[in-house]
Amino acid sequence: MREKIYRPLQAGPITITPLVGADGIFYSNSPTSHSKWFGVLVYGIKADTRGVRTFETFKHQIEPYIEYSGLSKPTVSPDHHYIFSIQDGLDKINQLQAGIKNIFFSKSRPGKESSFSADLYANAFFADLAIPQLVPYGYLNLNWNLPSVFIDWQNSWNFRENALQYSNARLKWTVNEHFAFSIEGRYRSRFDWRKGDHDSFILDVSRSQYELLRSPLSDRRITLLSNIFIRLNPFWECRIQTHHGFYRLHQSPYNEMMIDLVTWLNSALKLHFAYRYTDYTKPNFPHHFSIDLELIK
Repeated sequence: MREKIYRPLQAGPITITPLVGADGIFYSNSPTSHSKWFGVLVYGIKADTRGVRTFETFKHQIEPYIEYSGLSKPTVSPDHHYIFSIQDGLDKINQLQAGIKNIFFSKSRPGKESSFSADLYANAFFADLAIPQLVPYGYLNLNWNLPSVFIDWQNSWNFRENALQYSNARLKWTVNEHFAFSIEGRYRSRFDWRKGDHDSFILDVSRSQYELLRSPLSDRRITLLSNIFIRLNPFWECRIQTHHGFYRLHQSPYNEMMIDLVTWLNSALKLHFAYRYTDYTKPNFPHHFSIDLELIK
């Protein structure tokens, strides 16, 4: 059961949104072989405002914001119940996020998505022994959206370790209707944990950095990704994907590649010729070939 109650309140140009709620979970079994009733109180408040100025060729929108969110101490600690997903991996947290977002709209593209945005913010944590520093992380996300080109660059700095936490850059370009590609480079430091949701810090406040650095969740690496689409003619298409990882602390580099050649047999049937290479399977056979039929409904 999850319930939240919130209501935006207007204070001049500032919108203030308080919220309160509760999460309740019943476990029919636990590590002690007994059923458990789990409960936690959810609370928070957000304040944001917006300013707009119009220039000759573009419009500038600035959005300062600050948000406090918290969870009370749960009735059952994470060590005394099973955790199945991020939905029930909950623990006490008091987090403050403050930042400023700048968005630039091009007047030559009315009604379209923003041309450029920059979001600069930081997170602070209160009364969390696992994170002794008040402001451990800072972030800068840049996004540039053009008619046929999309550029995204996400970065985080670890103030606690004075190190780059992560940096992910991506370029997507639709050259024309017959050719498009994307390339992506990702860097992850050993202090950036392998989490399904990077905006959730329950793991960071539940486990000490000493424990996390000695777990598989700490995996420093650089990854390079590419994806190429080529329409050879109206009936044949080719997609090439590559995946390379290296700069790891305790594991070997890895390489993967997939080539998918597709032809249309008729308006509802596709024939795929696929080749895949992965060096995960060494010394076994790393090459894989397949032929598949795909029915398009």
